[in-house]
Amino acid sequence: MSINNMMKKYKLGDICSFNKNTISRDEDINIEYLETSNLIENKILSIQNVKLSKAPSRAQRKVKHNTILYSTVRPNLKHYGIMKMPSPTMIVSTGFTTIDVLEEYNESVDPFYLYLLITQEHITNYLHTIAENATSAYPSISSIDLENLYFDFPSLKEQKKISLLFSSIDQKIALNRAINHNLEAMAKQLYDYWFVQFDFPNEEGKPYKSSGGKMVWNEKLKREIPEGWEVLNIFKAMEVQYGFPFATELFTEEETTIPIVRIRDIISNTISAYTTEVVDTKYLLHPQDLLIGMDGNFHINYWNDDKSFLNQRSVRIRAKKDGNVSIIQARYDIEPYIKAKELRTKGSTVGHLSDKDLKELYVTIPSNDYLKLRLDSILSKIISNRIEISTLTKQRDELLPLLMNGQVSVNYDL
Repeated sequence: MSINNMMKKYKLGDICSFNKNTISRDEDINIEYLETSNLIENKILSIQNVKLSKAPSRAQRKVKHNTILYSTVRPNLKHYGIMKMPSPTMIVSTGFTTIDVLEEYNESVDPFYLYLLITQEHITNYLHTIAENATSAYPSISSIDLENLYFDFPSLKEQKKISLLFSSIDQKIALNRAINHNLEAMAKQLYDYWFVQFDFPNEEGKPYKSSGGKMVWNEKLKREIPEGWEVLNIFKAMEVQYGFPFATELFTEEETTIPIVRIRDIISNTISAYTTEVVDTKYLLHPQDLLIGMDGNFHINYWNDDKSFLNQRSVRIRAKKDGNVSIIQARYDIEPYIKAKELRTKGSTVGHLSDKDLKELYVTIPSNDYLKLRLDSILSKIISNRIEISTLTKQRDELLPLLMNGQVSVNYDL
């Protein structure tokens, strides 16, 4: 018997509960609060540990094991995920629809398989079309739009085999992310040790400053730095390039040869727009470029690929081939000043980084390239893991519809 003949069709509203569990705000407890913007394709970017009384009023919805979260605003931004063994004090925004498989369907529906179904690209696009036709202030869907979806389900055994396959891919992606988290923490520790305490290895392999290495006063930084080191403006020490003023009316979601990196894309390392506009290659990004958004939240992140172009109101910083400053060092040298500027503008107006602000940023220049090479090797591993994550994600997304419509099947022994 074919897989298609074994399918059962269910309406989500019949097999799931929606937005069922809410928290009482009478008890002021410590919670872990998740906002919609901090969840992208099952990846939690950050979570707030806060007293319930201090949390936004939209912090209301409880989650449990295998609760599916789906943002009601702009479905194409993919703010969705499935919570596997969440903290008992985890509360999510009412911007999420929460979806739980009803107990009476536990022998018919696998929650992770359901999550895979509703996050297929054609389903996301369908829901986004509904959102764009809505009369709300933002392109939005309601829980009813999700409840009215129908899906075919194979046997629970087949569902679990598919879930296991995709769960394994997701675990590999999560492992790469965890490795990168540790690599980034290691890079920050080395930076603090070498460029804040100045205890980098001297010629004998001993900590420079602690072993009596000579320090000299630097007027620009108002502090001592190792003898033989310099301090230069970021524009002299690095290659700096502002983004291109692309015409927004030519933006398209259809893939072209000109992917555009906007401020919103910097943190997630994703592309949300393309264009057919002709642009100079000087705006083309390279792996390991440092990108900084110059409006609103001043997002800072390393870039991964060599085919995307930077949009206006963002700036790219690139290490010089013959220089002694790594991108990791440059980031941590300038980030405190950028974040201080961001904090000063919060609550009053939309923050803007200006050309003048950037020209007031300085980096220290080590006397040799040893420290740069060490940090570059760490960044290279981070970017390599990110590229593997991107490749696995693409393969996952291409395989998913083939499995869902029965064109291919999972080997039982997998």
